[in-house]
Amino acid sequence: DDGGAPLQRLVKRNQELLVQVTKDPIMNKGAMLTTFLSLPGRYVVLMPGHSVKGVSRKIEDEAERARLKGIVAELEIPEGYGVIVRTAGTGCSKTMISKDLKDLMRLWKTMKGKVKTEKAPALLYKERALVLRSIRDTFSTEVSEVLIDEPNVFKEVQELVEIFAGKQGQTVKLYEGEKPLFSKFQLEEQIASIFENRVRLKSGGSIVIEPTEAMVTIDVNSGKSTHEKSVELTAFQTNLEAAEEVARQLRLRDLGGLIVIDFIDMKEAKHRAEVERALKAHLKSDKARTRVGRISKFGLLEMSRQRIHPSIEFGSHIICRNCQGKGLTPSTETLGIGFLRKLGMETFKGDVTRVKAVVPPAVADFLLNRKRRDLLEFENRRRITLEIEADPGLVPGESRILSEP
Repeated sequence: DDGGAPLQRLVKRNQELLVQVTKDPIMNKGAMLTTFLSLPGRYVVLMPGHSVKGVSRKIEDEAERARLKGIVAELEIPEGYGVIVRTAGTGCSKTMISKDLKDLMRLWKTMKGKVKTEKAPALLYKERALVLRSIRDTFSTEVSEVLIDEPNVFKEVQELVEIFAGKQGQTVKLYEGEKPLFSKFQLEEQIASIFENRVRLKSGGSIVIEPTEAMVTIDVNSGKSTHEKSVELTAFQTNLEAAEEVARQLRLRDLGGLIVIDFIDMKEAKHRAEVERALKAHLKSDKARTRVGRISKFGLLEMSRQRIHPSIEFGSHIICRNCQGKGLTPSTETLGIGFLRKLGMETFKGDVTRVKAVVPPAVADFLLNRKRRDLLEFENRRRITLEIEADPGLVPGESRILSEP
């Protein structure tokens, strides 16, 4: 009950469980699973096995919260089911919320039917395609136009919008222009900028974003931003601007987990407090849950952001084959000396008379030109014949040693 019992006591081998993936696997961390299921709809979230009935904390207007709680209380919700009204439910009528709930109940009934027929492990339900999820979660009366350049996707989105926002059906339009849609609205450059680690600020400063497996670090630099009369004011204005951009970049890149921001040092407590307030204000529009700490005496601010999906960088990049994600590769000299030590270990046995060493071209050049005397001494001492061969297909650190008796 207190969460301290070991998993082996709670779950038996070959026991079947109905689970939901709450976090996708990332790097060396596996997927996170839960038995507390939740099915998101347009306006509400259905939670089988729960008894909670309430309203999203992101709806802050007390009058609206009270109205929505009243609607939820009037709904015919079977026992053993929880319901939470989502932020998109703001301003919705009882009919709209009731219809959304009935759709989710039908979905849950279908899933339970599959449990009886499918053999574990089996996929019972998968969220809709990204486009449809985005429309479901973000479409509102504030959206004036949605342009789609793929006819099949256009039809799917149009049908979805007709279901929950029939009056706005004309908002969705098929783009048929000659110029590619992203190029027409200069989106390609903005997308490319998401993958750069340095983001320029209007004032001349910048923020440097470095995601790692343990945390995301963000460094704020003033750069050429020296417009203010004093160093303190320059730091304060740059940090305010950085706070807004950090909140934006976290959403764009979908960065989650522990995040540490290194703001420019500010001596005055009121300036530090103002930057903290600015960051919290800009994070309010973020759909992911966030928790923000205080700026320490070292200028560091710790915060956390709910990690729902792997970051956009993780999903669109692979680890560099040359450096394995470090950003640095050993020098040719380091690789060459390391290879000589490896060669000594591999040929330590006395039954070897001929050795062929295959290394990257740069390492081969280093060994044959800078370490030729060492190679000759090695051959005489071990009484073997050594051949060095360059293979352009090998990356720094890779090598092959072929021994013959």
